Amino acid sequence: EDISERKAYERGLQEAKEALEQRVAERTVDLARTIDNLNKTRDHLVASEKQVALGRLVAGLAHELNTPIG
Repeated sequence: EDISERKAYERGLQEAKEALEQRVAERTVDLARTIDNLNKTRDHLVASEKQVALGRLVAGLAHELNTPIG
């Protein structure tokens, strides 16, 4: 019985499996980068929101201090 056809089929399957594993690894790296970027963006937005809130607080306090007590 000639098994060369079966060996060729198995080789093809192995190559397809390796190619798929490579694609999964590349996408995993891309996803990790995207998650890192999103986390940095979230942190930046939180810091910006804190600055805005502090600015409003200071503006409100300054307004109250500059308003004569009636």
